[in-house]
Amino acid sequence: MATNKSLVNYAVQNISYTANIADPTPSSKLRNITETIVNEIDNFDEYGTRVLNNMYIETCESSFLDRIGSQEGIQRIRAHSVYLSKETMFVHVKNNGKATKARTIPTGHSLQASDTVWIVFPESTPLVDLGPGEEKYVTVEIKTDISGDAIDIPEGALYALDFEPDISIHINSAIYVPIIEESESEYRSRLIFSRMSSKFGSEAAVKAAVASSSLVTNYYIDYEYSPVKVYLYSDVLSYNRDYESTLETYSVNTVRAQLNQKKSAGTTFDVVLPYSVSFKLNISPRVNNPRDVDPAIYSFSDFLKLMFKFGQELTIDNDFFEVFKKSLAVDLAFLDDYNIEIIQTYMNFDYAAENNSITIHKNEYPFLESITVG
Repeated sequence: MATNKSLVNYAVQNISYTANIADPTPSSKLRNITETIVNEIDNFDEYGTRVLNNMYIETCESSFLDRIGSQEGIQRIRAHSVYLSKETMFVHVKNNGKATKARTIPTGHSLQASDTVWIVFPESTPLVDLGPGEEKYVTVEIKTDISGDAIDIPEGALYALDFEPDISIHINSAIYVPIIEESESEYRSRLIFSRMSSKFGSEAAVKAAVASSSLVTNYYIDYEYSPVKVYLYSDVLSYNRDYESTLETYSVNTVRAQLNQKKSAGTTFDVVLPYSVSFKLNISPRVNNPRDVDPAIYSFSDFLKLMFKFGQELTIDNDFFEVFKKSLAVDLAFLDDYNIEIIQTYMNFDYAAENNSITIHKNEYPFLESITVG
């Protein structure tokens, strides 16, 4: 640490005058002793400032930030797993043998699928009803202990139950396991905002509760219902609806718990996920020998993400397509040779949208399944 020369000079002059000591040389004992004392005072002052700073969320160091958050019951978000209920039909077990020795997969049983991935059964899973060759969907939690990029478990992956090899575990669809670690700045902001929300039941309190999950990018509060509905949304849903199970586990439950603490008397909240409005675009020629389709048409999905604001209504129709055409730098005049048809999908059924128009309501989000040109 650099010596505070001005303070040393002032102290030496004051001591020299008071003690009637001749002006000391730069290497005198008096000056050396004074420099040591001044340094210690500076060190103590620096230590005191550090202690004071670590008492406040706005200025504390990272380790103290976790301590303060723990005291307030708000932990730093670290999500290294994904919860998949049996209703999602992502995973099933099959009896490949004659009869099972095990009658139940116990709650919390963990199967190591790889060096860094575990399949955990969060609930008791009976096998007594599983005859030879039979299968059933199960609830699992896929966990990993790695940091960095998310991992994917491919569709068709197959594992044997460790204590009953005749029972196989099948992955029916590719599974995305997010690796989410809340940064220091995000955590600090969430703690500050939580403290600011002192009025229970206010929209600020709802916002603070929503902020308890870094997975949520937006929300919508519908006061017309009782209990009041709070819809949670993540931008990931725009291209991966399977992410709903992750939001359900790591966001809905967290926000619900926070709101239960912050609600005012007589106010109740129902925290839910929004509804998806699935559709396809069919682009078909309406003239003979139509012009070639420019690949720019496939950027419609990016345009849709840009225009969609969760909690606000959005109408997708012919006017919307015209805005899309004008937004691109390339000439989309070729579309004059084609019809753009909106096909809505629901429960694996396709049907033409009425008047070639769909409205995304405030508690919904659009999900573009495909763009087909032909």
